[in-house]
Amino acid sequence: MKSIWLSAFLILLVSCFSLQLTGQRNEVTGKNIHQNDSGVFNQIDSINLLSRNLVFIDPAKSLDYANKALKLSINNRYDKGTAESYRILSGIYSYFENYSLSLEFNQAAYDIFSELHDSAGIANCYISLGHINKGLGQKESELNFHKKSYEIYSRLKNPERMGVTSYNLGESCYNNGDTAGCRKMILLAVSINDSLKNLAVLSACYNVLGKLELDNNRLERAKDCFNKVLEIKSRLGTESQKIATPESILSLSRISKLQNNKKDQLAYLKMAEKFCLDNELHNYLKLVYLDFMQYYSEMDDSRSVRKYLDLYKNMQDSIDRQQLLNMYNLTRNIPVVHELSQQKIMLEQENMMHLQKIRERNIILASALFSIILLCGLLIIIFSSNKKLKNQKQTIEYQSKQLEILNNTKDKFFGIISHDLRSPLNSIKTVSMLLAEFIDKMDKSKIIKLSQELGTTVDNTIRMTENLSNWARLQMKDFKTVPERVNLKEIVSPVYEVYNEVAQQKEIDLICEFDQNLTVLGDKNQIEFILRNLVNNAIKYTKRGGHVGLLAKQVNDDHVQIIVSDNGIGIPEKLKNELFDLGKNHVSYGTEEEKGTGLGLILCNDFLKLNNGQLEIESHEGEGTTVRVTLFNGNKLKA
Repeated sequence: MKSIWLSAFLILLVSCFSLQLTGQRNEVTGKNIHQNDSGVFNQIDSINLLSRNLVFIDPAKSLDYANKALKLSINNRYDKGTAESYRILSGIYSYFENYSLSLEFNQAAYDIFSELHDSAGIANCYISLGHINKGLGQKESELNFHKKSYEIYSRLKNPERMGVTSYNLGESCYNNGDTAGCRKMILLAVSINDSLKNLAVLSACYNVLGKLELDNNRLERAKDCFNKVLEIKSRLGTESQKIATPESILSLSRISKLQNNKKDQLAYLKMAEKFCLDNELHNYLKLVYLDFMQYYSEMDDSRSVRKYLDLYKNMQDSIDRQQLLNMYNLTRNIPVVHELSQQKIMLEQENMMHLQKIRERNIILASALFSIILLCGLLIIIFSSNKKLKNQKQTIEYQSKQLEILNNTKDKFFGIISHDLRSPLNSIKTVSMLLAEFIDKMDKSKIIKLSQELGTTVDNTIRMTENLSNWARLQMKDFKTVPERVNLKEIVSPVYEVYNEVAQQKEIDLICEFDQNLTVLGDKNQIEFILRNLVNNAIKYTKRGGHVGLLAKQVNDDHVQIIVSDNGIGIPEKLKNELFDLGKNHVSYGTEEEKGTGLGLILCNDFLKLNNGQLEIESHEGEGTTVRVTLFNGNKLKA
């Protein structure tokens, strides 16, 4: 027994020295890593610079580069690179008018730059805050932040950034009605950027000067400024300023209108149209089409007015699709960024835990030299702690998976709100604007058609809002299911009466057959909601002249089955497994372009679960769809 204790003591003593040497080797290795960090840091700075330059040229590529730089920065513990990546992400989200997340990323960047005492980084955050407040319409705050950034770079004597910040400050003065301050700062910006050959910013400066002259009705001076923008455009080619250039061309068109020069007005409009098409500037292209409509309206050319009216509506649809794509890219990026942020926190925590474990281990081993019994007790404590940490880790991993599912659901929900609600509201706005502006030039049939389209859009929006409201209440556990034994006639008859008229309008035969004495056990309102959605879907995806069936039957002693069938277009094979997955759900269109988000079917499935029911779908593309809803009949309830 004595020899065993002596052997244990010697092993522990050797282990103590081995661990101490290992810790020393780890410290040396850490020093070598930091000595080799400069090359990686330079790579990160280059990626961030490339991302920053692409923000207003190709935001999608800029987003990819920013994510790459952020991941490298966090993995290599490069705080300055992390802060700059956050600031660039703030600029990208601001460009897409997502100001909430833009402010969040900018604040994260500001906190890191403040800890590093990096004045240039702080100044860049002020620039971003100025642009964010401009987008939010907070003109005074916009001015204050651009003034702060200009003051910092003036103190740092950085000519390139002084050229940018003086322009930003001058434009903010213009937005705040400070003409004198605007002229002073823009002339300074022209001087700096001209000496640095920074043509992109110089182009923007001349655009603001042109606006100043135009506001004061000095048309010829304004034309000179706007023409300088076009001269710079020809020198820059594809790298020309994407804001100053279209604005200057449109301003030249409007000056020609004021001078009653119809020929030049039309020429500038065509130039603006080509530039916007070449550079995919959809929002500016809408303004160009509106000016075209105004021009041809004054020329009494109704055919051209209709042409550009159609182009305007198509462009609005294109913008809506692009906004959906942008929203998808941005929302897809949110979990990535948050995951990287969590990874940064975890790396810091792991480092602290590693150091703490080394200290604890040395204490334990030192104590072992004095008492083997005490060491055994400490080893038992460590073993228990490790087991507890393992259990906690498993809990955290489970919670992370649940959070990922919730994030995917949230992304889809916000996507539906931002696109599927925004799109019809934009359509309503467009139609109402066209009616208000061109009603005197439209014939009665056109007005009636637009009004009918407006009514249909409002009805669809109301239905979509109801589905979104019900879904949100389900997620918040706000729905209370009150089961009762209900005669099926009380549910099916109202649904048939409402949708029979809808089916007739589409020349569809709606067939309703069921035993009048059938009963079901469940919440009456929720079951009626399920049938309304299923019948509506069947009509939506059935072509004119088709038929839809609404049938009910007793399948056994305990269950009733309600069947909604159609001979419509059916469900594509690739979508069948994604019908009830909100994160993968796709927007679909009916046989007459009726729009749907798929949320109604998900709600039906959720409501059926609340009512202890089942939903089965059988569909073949091009042949039709059959949906079977199985519910308890309530016969076993005691009277």
